[in-house]
Parts: sequence; structure tokens; C-alpha cells
Amino acid sequence: MAGHRPFRRLVAKTMSSEAQRRAHWLASRDLARMELAELREALKLTQAELAKKLKISQVAVSRLERRPDMHVSSLRQLIEAMGGRLEITAIFDGQTVRLTHLGELRKHAAR
Repeated sequence: MAGHRPFRRLVAKTMSSEAQRRAHWLASRDLARMELAELREALKLTQAELAKKLKISQVAVSRLERRPDMHVSSLRQLIEAMGGRLEITAIFDGQTVRLTHLGELRKHAAR
């Protein structure tokens, strides 16, 4: 293809190191803020395919994706059905603490 150049070379010639770092940071931030529906679409999954994995209806998946708030266990199941792993962290004065076992289904019910 005439005039074809590798993207990395084009970026290196046209963007300063600072601009490249900022672009990378912005892209990472946008990925971190991705909505559940956008995440599912990025993974090339349809609502119907995800519903089948979760053993729920497509309508239920649609409702889950639109919810502004949900149980951690529901979010964990959704993420795992998409092939991911949910991790929740809390940050205190620069210290990061990973919260474990939130939203996991208990193997033995409390008696």
C-alpha cells in the first residue's frame, strides 16, 4: 500500500513524549470508565450470548446493563461471565487495600 507507515512511527514523529504519555493516560482512563454494555461490546459479546452464559434472559441482561446500582455479587457474576475477574480496592492516603470476598456466594449459609 503506497504511503503506508506503521502507526508507532507516525506517533513518534508527530507527537512529543509528553503528548504520547497523555494520550495513553486518557485512553486508560476511558477504559477504566467503560460502561458494562460498552465492555460487553468490546469483548464482542451480544446480550443474548451473555444471557446464555448467565442462564438468564436477554431482557434481564439489558436491565442489568442499565442499572445505576447493583449488588457486588451480581456485578461479579456478570464480569466472570464475560471472562474477567472482579477486584475491588479502596484507597486511603495513597495506600491501596484490596477488598476480598465481596460479592462471592457463600458455600455454606449462615446458621
